[in-house]
Amino acid sequence: MSQSADPSSSQKIQSAADIYKRLLRYSFQYWPLLLLGVSAMVLSAASETGFVALMKPLLDGSFVEKDPQSIRWVP
Repeated sequence: MSQSADPSSSQKIQSAADIYKRLLRYSFQYWPLLLLGVSAMVLSAASETGFVALMKPLLDGSFVEKDPQSIRWVP
């Protein structure tokens, strides 16, 4: 017990870039799922933007212009 048990002396200190490269090697096999997820996020963002664009004339006609025809369409 004359030697001090320093845990850092037995472990190799790795840089953040080395750790990131190792994680990328492990996750490379899942690239189709990553591509599917990114595609789904793009589709979701486009559909939400489209919904807002479709609702704008309805809301402007009912609340701003007080158009009775547009007010009937608002639930």
